[in-house]
Amino acid sequence: MATRANAANAANADLLEIKDALSSITKDISDLNKTRKDDSITIKELLETIGSMERIMKEKDEKIVVKGDSAPSTDRDRHDSVETQVLEALNDRGVYLKSEEIEFCHTLGKPSESGFQRVIIKLVSRKTKARMMINAKKLKGTGIYINEHLTKRNADIARTARDLRKRNKIEATWTRDCKIFIKTNEGKVSIMKDSEDLSIFL
Repeated sequence: MATRANAANAANADLLEIKDALSSITKDISDLNKTRKDDSITIKELLETIGSMERIMKEKDEKIVVKGDSAPSTDRDRHDSVETQVLEALNDRGVYLKSEEIEFCHTLGKPSESGFQRVIIKLVSRKTKARMMINAKKLKGTGIYINEHLTKRNADIARTARDLRKRNKIEATWTRDCKIFIKTNEGKVSIMKDSEDLSIFL
């Protein structure tokens, strides 16, 4: 009897070990599935964020800012839209733009103390934007300027670069596709990605 009881106890012990092992495996599988689910959610969120950033950058790539002392005025006929006024101002000066090439157009803030008004224009394509930026030189001396619509960070870099050019610390600076370029007095052309990149010229 004792032998049979010992055998039963041993069998029960083995069964408990098997149950514990199965329980542990089940828990590991559950944890793994949870981790994979969390990872999937994280990856999905990351992809959505990247997609959102790409859309934002694409929109910025197609925007320009027009600034001038003959920019739209709220005192003009209310039916004379901002877009119409901008098209007239540009086309009269040889910088041709059609209404169908504009997605939207509106003023940015209030006119400055000197009377300058900024207008942001979202163009329908990068090709149109490239043409506008090339033709912008025709506006020299007219009191109207065309610039790329930059992020605050890049606008700060561009402002610093322009200041360096005025002080003859660099030969030239310009923007293209929302990137800031400089040409050193030695003739080297570089892209400035951070304000610290310009610190060597200060």
